[in-house]
Amino acid sequence: MGFRLKTWFLLFGVCLLLIGSYLYTRPIPQLTASTVSFSSPAKPVSLPWPTYGQGALAEKDFGLLATHGEQKAVPMASTAKIVTALAVIKQKPLKTGEQGPIITIDQVDVDSYNSYYSRGGAVAKVVAGEQISQYQALQAMLIPSANNFAGTLARWAFGSIENYVQYANQMLADMKLKNTKVADASGFSPNSVSSADELVSLGKALMESPVLAEVVSQQTAEIAVAGKVNNINWLLGSDGVVGIKTGSTDEAGGCFVFAAKRQILGQDMTFIGAVMAAPNRNQAISDSRAVLRSLEANFEQRIITKKGQVVGGLSAAWDASADIVVADDFKVVAWKGASLDAKNQINGIKAPMSAGSTVGQMKVTLGINDVTTPLILKNSLESPPWHWRLLR
Repeated sequence: MGFRLKTWFLLFGVCLLLIGSYLYTRPIPQLTASTVSFSSPAKPVSLPWPTYGQGALAEKDFGLLATHGEQKAVPMASTAKIVTALAVIKQKPLKTGEQGPIITIDQVDVDSYNSYYSRGGAVAKVVAGEQISQYQALQAMLIPSANNFAGTLARWAFGSIENYVQYANQMLADMKLKNTKVADASGFSPNSVSSADELVSLGKALMESPVLAEVVSQQTAEIAVAGKVNNINWLLGSDGVVGIKTGSTDEAGGCFVFAAKRQILGQDMTFIGAVMAAPNRNQAISDSRAVLRSLEANFEQRIITKKGQVVGGLSAAWDASADIVVADDFKVVAWKGASLDAKNQINGIKAPMSAGSTVGQMKVTLGINDVTTPLILKNSLESPPWHWRLLR
């Protein structure tokens, strides 16, 4: 073989090698994933709401669960003190274990006591010159529902009731509460209004403050001059109730905002509820208890998908494929009245992949929380064969 022919064969071989190398090393097309979604429909819920007024129920993580009646602005009586407490703590922060600054009772505070007392409002006795801590003042306002201490706290924190009203209403607007407005610090005014669903939002905010949650959980307290005071919320300590606030005026009727901690189907839950416009305060509390006692029957454990259930697949351009399955039974504790949608998220897929490889997750949103379970491959998905990589 002549030199020239050998050279041509060599060049031809080099060209084949270069072409083959180029063809073989071209990027491999991405795997294609396809999945199907799953849904779990809502079921009927049975809550023993009263026939009067309005009510609302929420769970800390699940969000608003149910309402009763038209959610509209109506007088809220002493549940307005929830707003006062939130505003005061925002303006004058206080941590658990702290008593806070000292408040000196003056003649304006004494006059406020006398005014509420003469009108039949709840009060805690004061004398001019008395000194009381911020924490004790909160106790006096929230435990025996002393109207005069609502005013004392508002004037101390904001300079005047007028300043407090302006601040509190802006705070409520910032919280996106459209039905709630305050005209005073105590709720004695019929112009201090809210709706049951918004009282639930306010109750949730109060329970997120450790110091306020601590105060509303107390059965009794010792207050200077007034002595021992008792919590008006007689449901406190039973049925899991840990707070929050009662209310009663001629215009508002009986109102009750409650917080209760329960364990349902092995899951710890915190419920916030409200009943408004009851014939009286005790009726509002009794009817709230009936709602609380019905909670467990309205939750269930739902199986969204079962272990090994096919929810999709991976396919490759070289005619390879693999099924995507659920790694374990996907069970969630759910409110019966909630419809649930399961969404699949596929990520990190690249051949080769062995059977059992995690390729994503199935997600269900329950209120503010996402619950997930892994998605895996049922069978392996091999790399493309060499001849396919060359000839594709």
